[in-house]
Amino acid sequence: MIAMSNVDDKIIYEEKVRFPIIRGIVALFAVMTITFLVAYLYQLITGQQNDSSVPLWFSVTILSAMALFTLFLANLVTLSIRMTEDGAIVGFGIFRAGVKWADVRECRPDRESSFLSAANWGVSMGFTGRKFMRMYNVMGSPRVVLELKGGRRALVFSTRNPDSVVDIIKKRIQAHPPV
Repeated sequence: MIAMSNVDDKIIYEEKVRFPIIRGIVALFAVMTITFLVAYLYQLITGQQNDSSVPLWFSVTILSAMALFTLFLANLVTLSIRMTEDGAIVGFGIFRAGVKWADVRECRPDRESSFLSAANWGVSMGFTGRKFMRMYNVMGSPRVVLELKGGRRALVFSTRNPDSVVDIIKKRIQAHPPV
């Protein structure tokens, strides 16, 4: 794996694949979380809490869960793909994977994944052919498979430009023989 924040490396390709539907879902959960918080604070400030009110521990648990889920979803709005001289970094927000070109055995468009893996969005694990993989997927976008050396999991990610990405990666693999 490569360092996730190599800003000194020359960027040779960068792409951001947005999934607009999730923005609406994030906004909905943010509004629900804020509404719940305001309602609870209003109840506390006005002194309307009594024995039949929802217990504090339950309110805090629900509010925390809603806030964490909203933050989790906010990370899945945009898939970032960055290729440098040394390797590639693919990820959604804080969920990232990096790979050095010397560790990549093969690169190809993904034509083997099932419908379910192609119809999902986000970060997942699954199979391509008979190999286990990590997938960074945006529904409706074609994918690229990076087969890694040493029996490690394949890395699969969506891109709007699969042919360009495969060409760039194949050139990088040839330029970086294994060490």
